[in-house]
Amino acid sequence: RIPDWCTEPVRASLGELSAPSAVTVNELPPGGLSHEYELEREWSAGDVLTIDFPMTPRRIYADAKVEADVGRVAIARGPLIYCFEAVDNNGSARNLVLPKSAELKAEWQPGLLGGTMVVRAKGAAVSLDDRRKRSAKPVELVAIPYCLWNNRPGEGAAGEMVVWLPESEALAEISGQGLRVEQHGVELSASHCWSGDTLLALNDGRVPASSSADSIPRTTFWDHRGSAEWVQMDFAEKRKFTKARVYWFDDTGKGSCRVPESWRLSWKDGADWKPVKLAADSSYSVAKDNFILVAFDPLESTALRLEIQLQKEFSAGVLEWTVE
Repeated sequence: RIPDWCTEPVRASLGELSAPSAVTVNELPPGGLSHEYELEREWSAGDVLTIDFPMTPRRIYADAKVEADVGRVAIARGPLIYCFEAVDNNGSARNLVLPKSAELKAEWQPGLLGGTMVVRAKGAAVSLDDRRKRSAKPVELVAIPYCLWNNRPGEGAAGEMVVWLPESEALAEISGQGLRVEQHGVELSASHCWSGDTLLALNDGRVPASSSADSIPRTTFWDHRGSAEWVQMDFAEKRKFTKARVYWFDDTGKGSCRVPESWRLSWKDGADWKPVKLAADSSYSVAKDNFILVAFDPLESTALRLEIQLQKEFSAGVLEWTVE
């Protein structure tokens, strides 16, 4: 049987046999591989059949309906999925980019994790320059089998790990000074975001069915509990704002995220942050399963921030945040 992951011609040979000395199955027509074939001969003691299943590293793309993975790619070799750990990639993983043109090379590392095959590629790491502009520098990316990740205590075991890497710099998430990423012309940042979530969820236009929705991307502060956190939108130019909507994430019964204890909306005035002046009929509600709308006196700014106080012993999250 030829496994589905084997997309190259399979080579089979019988070596060092008396008669016949070799059998090859090597010239199958392109695209005509059968998933089953038979080899008939008179078998003798000591016969050895060797089948070579090529395992060249390959790219995998998600179905287009999986919106969280649009523009992203995963790496596989043979039956194994690979991942990128911060410890192998200069201390971070969420800011890495794997261009479509990058060649994937497998390399045996006998001293790594008891001996394993890594995959290397020429990619990029995105960061912020002195003017807070996104910039990318060439780096060599290193991926290990997903089944081996988080097995190096003391060497960044709590670091970032990603499976789906963006193929463009715009989708890379930047670590340091809070995470940062750009989407729809807006720079998104946060005090913290769990490695399994994404800041891109803040303004991706996905309307949740409920606060416990776990089928769409989200931004959570896990594993921070009871702390003061924030998420922020920065705009290239001053804009006028009058309203904001927030949809909280709360996985009561399944996890440790709850609606926050309290929150407020602030705007940037020069180098200072100031709370907005709420309209008489608005309040900072923490209700679940709906958008919370707050209206406020019109203001002009280049940045808005949600300042969030988590409940004691609990974390929190945001499913969607929009401003008008």
